[in-house]
Amino acid sequence: MEQFTNKSLFNLISLIFCAFLSVQCVEKQEEPYLTAETTKVEAEASQTLVVLAFDSNTQWKVTAESSWLSTGGIKYGEGNGLLELTLLENGTTDERKCEVTVTPSSASLAPLKFEVVQYGTDPVLSIAADTLEVPQVSGTETVKVTSNVDFKVVVEAEWLSVRQDQGSLIISYSENDVTSVREGKIVVVSEAKNVSDTVVVVQEARTPAFLRVQSDLSLDYGSGTENVAVETNVDYEVETAAAWLTISKTTQGITVEYEANNDPEPRSAKITFRTLVDDITAEMSVAQEGKPLSKRQADSLALVTFYNNTNGASWKNKWDLSAPMNEWYGVNLTEEGRVWELNLWENNISGDLGDCLTVLEEAGQLHFSGNNLTGTLSPKFANLKKMRLFSIAGNNMEGSIPAEFGSMVNLENFYLDNNRFSGEIPQEIFDNPNWERWEEFGFRRQQEGYGFTN
Repeated sequence: MEQFTNKSLFNLISLIFCAFLSVQCVEKQEEPYLTAETTKVEAEASQTLVVLAFDSNTQWKVTAESSWLSTGGIKYGEGNGLLELTLLENGTTDERKCEVTVTPSSASLAPLKFEVVQYGTDPVLSIAADTLEVPQVSGTETVKVTSNVDFKVVVEAEWLSVRQDQGSLIISYSENDVTSVREGKIVVVSEAKNVSDTVVVVQEARTPAFLRVQSDLSLDYGSGTENVAVETNVDYEVETAAAWLTISKTTQGITVEYEANNDPEPRSAKITFRTLVDDITAEMSVAQEGKPLSKRQADSLALVTFYNNTNGASWKNKWDLSAPMNEWYGVNLTEEGRVWELNLWENNISGDLGDCLTVLEEAGQLHFSGNNLTGTLSPKFANLKKMRLFSIAGNNMEGSIPAEFGSMVNLENFYLDNNRFSGEIPQEIFDNPNWERWEEFGFRRQQEGYGFTN
């Protein structure tokens, strides 16, 4: 009896222990779940990828009822999910939606539904031309329309009619029997999408007469004759106010006789054509070159320009421009009458030195020291290859020294001290064989606050 009792007690304890373990296993088993932080995804109209993310500890399957959305072949899975969806381009202007369902294997869990929203593309309604120019006679024109919306056509002119054909407007227009240009509008409009576009049809006026001539005529300074073609279907008259032109009509147009221009300044004139029907006019510009200056005249003109540009009326020793050039103060000429020296020291000259004197090809000496010349030093002075002395000391000129002066091997004396020059002296200046002489006579010395960096 004692033995039976002990055995029974052992079996009882074993049953209790197994029951305890069974309870512990049940308590430790995790409840199934299927959750997502967000269940709505929005995307642009273009083809794109979107990602659906959810947390789960169970098996699941994915379903999506849409031809424009692909799950990339994923239909089943287990545990956490990260689905990449491919959205095809939305070619319409309407927003579209699709529901993607993740269904868990556990019957105790509800399916997880994602809403995928793809925006519609922007509405497009555009006519290929803003303006359509058509001839005076009747006819048709085709204009392309680009659109992704339904639209209607509004014609705002009785002489226009329109039909649509495969994305284009076939525009018909009647003959314009008036003598003025007319315009009509054609409007395409989508009221639902609030977009529209307009083409303006411009039709030529009835023109019973026409007149065409070339717009300009260029002549050299000598006398001569030019033939000019005139295209017209009616009679016309032609005139000019220029006494140096003589005009006569021919079967092909007109003949223009012109006198020689003995003035160095070019001259111009107008020739006017006018039809005797409908009063159509045309105008032709005539330009004649001036007689080329002799080299002496070129020198003289350069001096006059310099005089006027530098306030000559205030010079200490003024020039009488009506007198011969060789009588002007400080001007010395060659036997051929060319300027070889300008000696204008301390003559109260003010203004920009400029480059008008750079045409003085025979100049050997230019003296401008002790005045109030301003502006920069033109590199064109380096073209005066015969110049042996160039003095601009004691003025208020500024800027840098042009490298071109380095090529003036005959320029023995170059005085530019007591100005406002600055910057770096070009290497070409140092390479000039006269550099040491230039430097000795104060090339580097400038007014206070100015000077060179090397």
